[in-house]
Amino acid sequence: MPFIFLGTYRPLLKCFDVSDLSLKFSRGLDADVVKMAVLSEDYSKFVLLEEERYVEVHVAYGRYFRMRIPKFGHDMAFCHEVSDLYIVGNGSEIFRLNLEEGKFLAPLMTSSSSLTCCEFNRDHHLFICGTNDGRIEAWDHRDADRCAILDCAIRFQTNNR
Repeated sequence: MPFIFLGTYRPLLKCFDVSDLSLKFSRGLDADVVKMAVLSEDYSKFVLLEEERYVEVHVAYGRYFRMRIPKFGHDMAFCHEVSDLYIVGNGSEIFRLNLEEGKFLAPLMTSSSSLTCCEFNRDHHLFICGTNDGRIEAWDHRDADRCAILDCAIRFQTNNR
């Protein structure tokens, strides 16, 4: 069972295999990593979201591709059904990168000024993202439409009088 560790000063990535008690690989990185998403079950393919507005795609032999994203990213999530990588960060856009075609799709627009986190639900496959103003937004990736908004900040303020 492999474990991947990320270091900050002199950004470094190391993968250890617990069953063999060995180091599988070690890679130096150009910037600190904000988030990591694994694309395959055996950790041979993964994506790194870096602090300097870069997204790196890694494969078994090393870095495959490095691209710059339009705004600083806070979080990312991978949709296995359509091979889209969703990236949220500073700004109201949810950037969608199709890894099969290797190009950005039209971004999803939110009403928030910044997005902080995101994840795909495994049961109903909705894309959920959290905003900096206390809202949770649910999106359906099949038609790129927002399904629901839950305003958690207002509910917290009314219950905490």
